[in-house]
Amino acid sequence: DVAGGEAAKGASIKQTAADGRTVSAYFAEAVKKDAPVVILIHEWWGLNDNIKTMAEDIRAKGFHAIAIDLFNGSVDLYDVEYHEYAGAYLPLERHELFPRLAQNA
Repeated sequence: DVAGGEAAKGASIKQTAADGRTVSAYFAEAVKKDAPVVILIHEWWGLNDNIKTMAEDIRAKGFHAIAIDLFNGSVDLYDVEYHEYAGAYLPLERHELFPRLAQNA
């Protein structure tokens, strides 16, 4: 997984939304259960090992880290595919983005 097996402390998680859709993420849990949470948003190439490693680095600093998978498991997209995924979201205002992502999940 992240840094080669034993070094990885996080896990891929799935949550069912109220409308029945499944949302996935990578969660790196801090030692302290009441630690603050850092939310990571991956780059255009998806929830890959780089983002998972960042989550592990944040966890090592004492925070919970969650990286939400915005592309439903697609990783390492080529430029053409990126424009198909991201192009639908880029023109939107911030308050419009999350409802739009939820509709397409």
